[in-house]
Amino acid sequence: MQKRRRLEPKRSIVVMVGLFFMICLSGTPGIAGEIAIERSIGEYDLVPFFDFLRDDTKVLTFNDIVRADQEGKFQKNARSSLNFGFATATYWVKVVFRGDANAITSWFLEMTYAPIDLYELYLPAKEGDYIVKKAGDSLPISSWDVFYKNPVFALGQNIPLDKPIYIKIATTGVVNISAVLWRGADLVAHIGNVNFLMGLYYGIIVALSLYNLFLFISFRDMNYFLYVMFMLAYGISQFTYNGYAFQYFWPTAKSWANFSFTFFFSLIFIAMILFSCSFLRLRRVFPKTGRILFLFLWVYGFTMIGNQIIGMRYTSLTILFFSVITISLIYVSAIRSLIGGQRMARFFVLAWTAFLFGMMILLLKMVGIFPHNFFTEYSMQIGSAIEGILLSLSLADRINILKNEKQAVQSKLLEQVQESERLKGSFLEESEKLVEARTRELSIAKDKLEKLARIDALTGLFNRRIFDEIFDLEFNRASRLQRDFSLLLLDVDHFKQYNDRYGHQAGDLCLQSVAGVMLEEVKRVTDTITRYGGEEFAIILAETNHQVAMIIAEKIRSGIERLDIFHGDSFFNRVTVSIGVVSLSPDQLIDQEIFFKKVDQALYQAKNSGRNRVVSGNI
Repeated sequence: MQKRRRLEPKRSIVVMVGLFFMICLSGTPGIAGEIAIERSIGEYDLVPFFDFLRDDTKVLTFNDIVRADQEGKFQKNARSSLNFGFATATYWVKVVFRGDANAITSWFLEMTYAPIDLYELYLPAKEGDYIVKKAGDSLPISSWDVFYKNPVFALGQNIPLDKPIYIKIATTGVVNISAVLWRGADLVAHIGNVNFLMGLYYGIIVALSLYNLFLFISFRDMNYFLYVMFMLAYGISQFTYNGYAFQYFWPTAKSWANFSFTFFFSLIFIAMILFSCSFLRLRRVFPKTGRILFLFLWVYGFTMIGNQIIGMRYTSLTILFFSVITISLIYVSAIRSLIGGQRMARFFVLAWTAFLFGMMILLLKMVGIFPHNFFTEYSMQIGSAIEGILLSLSLADRINILKNEKQAVQSKLLEQVQESERLKGSFLEESEKLVEARTRELSIAKDKLEKLARIDALTGLFNRRIFDEIFDLEFNRASRLQRDFSLLLLDVDHFKQYNDRYGHQAGDLCLQSVAGVMLEEVKRVTDTITRYGGEEFAIILAETNHQVAMIIAEKIRSGIERLDIFHGDSFFNRVTVSIGVVSLSPDQLIDQEIFFKKVDQALYQAKNSGRNRVVSGNI
């Protein structure tokens, strides 16, 4: 029974996928060249009924086409779609209507693929003449029969029966022939439904973009800005591809109508690469893939203006070739990240799967495997809307993951500080009788510390005020009792560049990691670790000679280097520290300020000598 229950979800998924493909494959069978019209039916997909002719010379006149038809040179279409790729010829299609074509309202012929330069419709008239109607993005939209995103021809109430209707298709882009015959009332309802659904689709894109823009302003996380850039680029490109941009934004700009396709599609892939590399940290996790994708940015930068240099055909082919590689690299990298344990890649992989699934359905429709219907026509919009929602969820998931990781580091550091406090209190209690004078001084210092804010909120270490008090106390005690005393000054190398490049959040995590290494290596309760300021730290080692202090400093330096925190602006390609060390022996006398300057000079000598090293100062 348990085994059977486990199989039920898998069967459900198979059934759902099967139903989806059945819907996609649903079409209207018929005989090529002729279609029977009934007044009770308001919509006909004409593509399966088209005959077509290829004009390689691009100079054949309408009379030449009629003569070629009479000679039987038109080919029968046996597919549910006519897609001839990038245009190297002019194409003609014809269809013959039979049956009862009288309607209360007019009939309309919609060419559902908008990015075509010129459609010419030759409609039979009386006495053997033909009426010529034109549409396409090479003509002002005001000259079309219907103000709509797709070219629509008005055929009148009575469609000419038993006479061929010819359509000429000429373009410099992709030749995808798709046409639907509508009864007037059904066309009005169809336009209303399409505008509602597309308004909903673009509304989702705008809403997601605005929401994540507000998040970017709030968190200053570049991933949100790159996501907004990607969604807006994709939305504008779809607005252009679907014909709305030509309808509303540039109805008379014929040259820009063609140029805009490759411009915005190139912009999509630029934004896609920037967002994916940042979100998945490809340049760090998969450096080779990251470098390849960043090289592709130059290619897409060229294709944004490629129409003016190499023409639309070769620009589009370049985009197509590199887009396949780009999408494949990003998708494979996301899967590898997910397999490698990156939880934040979960929603990213789901988003790309939805996007690719929608793209696959559209491509299969365009090559004729799937017919023209609602699901195949708008599969790209459905997939991209799901992708946008899932990518937005992935950003939210990423923030939660990073927040949990930061809280875990802070909890660990707090536990270490608390343990250090406990050991320090235990030591003071046990040594009270032996070192009464020192206990009294430490007790006074402790009372003062409890009254002041003594802990640095970011690292959990003591702050600058505590350093000043304990340094003064321990230095004077060592001088008075003639005991060993050592001071370490530590500075994170190139930290400003790290902060500027990877952001303040990454900088905070870096400083917390550095503090963790120091807490691991300096465990005596008599020693004090402080954040001196910014990326500088100071460590007071009471009753510690110079040899031991140098060993401790080297352990801290090597421990931080072993963290292997990537730093692209560092010579060592990782976060490193420079440390200055000066020790006071029992037989030496020196002013406290001069002693501190010696340590500071040793630190700067370490930085000037190449960084990532420990330098000993002399008294």
